[in-house]
Amino acid sequence: HGGAVHGSIVAREAGALVVANASASGVSACGGCGFGDLVIGTNSTASLSHCWSVSDGGAWDGSRFVVSGVARITNSTSGGRGGAFLASELFQVNEGGQVVVVSARAQSIGGSAGAIWSPTVALRGHVLLKDVDSRGDVGGIHAGLVNVSGVLDVADASTAGQG
Repeated sequence: HGGAVHGSIVAREAGALVVANASASGVSACGGCGFGDLVIGTNSTASLSHCWSVSDGGAWDGSRFVVSGVARITNSTSGGRGGAFLASELFQVNEGGQVVVVSARAQSIGGSAGAIWSPTVALRGHVLLKDVDSRGDVGGIHAGLVNVSGVLDVADASTAGQG
């Protein structure tokens, strides 16, 4: 699991994480760029691009994804759930945080989301999803609960609805 990183990452004040052209291609491999919890603190950034996984989480797969800084994900694809992210417990963007997902795909026909898959999604900051699609359930976010007190901006989301 984890094309470039296997383990939890915490980017604190002024930290930076940059991963490009990574893949998790083993049998049932998850997290094209990384696998584990991902925390992006205030004034920190994460840039994940051209990531691919055989299974869940095209860019990242973990239990918790929490952003107070900025995370940008471009061109990520999963063979399972979460074209960009799979967070098995929580996907959270705090006030002042920003997540931008551009061009994400989920290839699974069962329970997949083009951008984000998580049972609980809390959006207190700004989230932009653009050009996201899924062969399965939903182009944007697949969740049991989505709590939005910030801004959710979605453009060009689609699903084939084969699930």
